[in-house]
Amino acid sequence: MLIQITGDSIMNVPKTESYVITSDYWGQLYKEHTDLLRLAQDKQLGTECARVFDLNLKKLGSDFIGKPGDNRVLVSNFNTPHVIIHNHADGSTISLEDFNSFLRRPHTFSIQAVSNGGTVFILEKLPQYNAVDAIKKYISTLDKAYELLEKDADQVKIEEVVEGFLLSLNENGFMYRRWEK
Repeated sequence: MLIQITGDSIMNVPKTESYVITSDYWGQLYKEHTDLLRLAQDKQLGTECARVFDLNLKKLGSDFIGKPGDNRVLVSNFNTPHVIIHNHADGSTISLEDFNSFLRRPHTFSIQAVSNGGTVFILEKLPQYNAVDAIKKYISTLDKAYELLEKDADQVKIEEVVEGFLLSLNENGFMYRRWEK
């Protein structure tokens, strides 16, 4: 179900912390999360938008705007350490597709999804991250998700499997957190 962005949604965005962005920039990170929702608010419902920043939150490139209702946004690859911030129109966490893209991009150190309702989901690579073990978990989670889809499971059950997977990555040198007000 798609969530309409409202003034309350934007006010519900919590302040967050990051392992890859120093605390000097956490206030700006909050501003970037709320600004991203403002950008998406001006688009057709169901449109994902993204912005990319270096680790000092200097914007890299221009805004990336997905197709309305497509539930994804394509982001250019950058060869400098960076953070990708995007919105999820349906309120969901970091998706399996997001994780796949995140893992394949060696210079992406954080992927962040801001739900249209204001919840922020952050997945980060720590210096000791283990891609091989993470890929094994990813494949297992894909199998579980497809099994649930075949059984016509509701989206909530699939979300629980995905969130369990993301939390399990904390054992493999990643840090996943969910932030709500």
